[in-house]
Amino acid sequence: NTVSCGVAADARDMVMGDLPANAADFDRWVCARVLSPGSPLLREIALLLSEDPVTAKTRKLNLYHATLGAVAQGCHSWSAITRYVNTGGSSLQAIMETLVASELVARVHDPIRTNRTLYHPVDPFLRFHYAIIRRHQAFARMDTDTGALWQRVLPTFRSQVLGPSFEWMARDWTTHRASSATLGGPADHVGTSVVSRAGDTTIELDVVVAADDGGVDGADLPERRTVHALGEAKAGETLALHHLARLEAARDALGPRAADAKLLLFGATFDPALAALAKRRPDVELVDLPRLYYGD
Repeated sequence: NTVSCGVAADARDMVMGDLPANAADFDRWVCARVLSPGSPLLREIALLLSEDPVTAKTRKLNLYHATLGAVAQGCHSWSAITRYVNTGGSSLQAIMETLVASELVARVHDPIRTNRTLYHPVDPFLRFHYAIIRRHQAFARMDTDTGALWQRVLPTFRSQVLGPSFEWMARDWTTHRASSATLGGPADHVGTSVVSRAGDTTIELDVVVAADDGGVDGADLPERRTVHALGEAKAGETLALHHLARLEAARDALGPRAADAKLLLFGATFDPALAALAKRRPDVELVDLPRLYYGD
């Protein structure tokens, strides 16, 4: 569902029931059913905004597109969004509230840091539309070689669509599917975060799970919450010992509240040394694709 949108049945209708038979068939499918000049997906986001009862009446449709484009292409903080759109934050507030209410954008709070709210596209297709389709729409609408276009945009697809979408899937699995035994506790607060280390270096965390125990004098303070789990999600990359070392460094930097945190590694393939180590380490969980789709 990374390059098709909405409910699964609707997505099948848009591609005439033609879905990739396997991973090797994916390139053929994208060229024939997504980037083809006759594909409904080329115009789907514009159609959604034009049919929405709120955005259809606005005079600032370009601002909606710009804001969605910012979020979809990796500008997740409020300051990054306003820089991308080149408009004051107060002017964008109502637009963002509409996008959140329309469930096009999700507001994600940092589980372990106060005042760090991020914005992510709810549907992975939004990432694909603004990173790939909208940038190259004029070329895609021409009766030309979609295969050449696809090869040209593949690096962008991997970095701006596939990677972030896989990270979102990992957080969704953590929130809705993972057991307390896997996470080391209930998934009370799930999101992303950044951990500071000595020497002014930081570690970005794709998945953070925190307990609902940050209450102090009636206030819920994320900085006081116990950290149940930290996770790294990598699409199209073999996870190895250095990925685990990165999570261990983040756990150490968080101090006593993360002392018992589980370390989660999400990916399609794992280095044999990491797989062997995980069998001996109860604090390490490897989440491959079958487990991500069907397990806990």
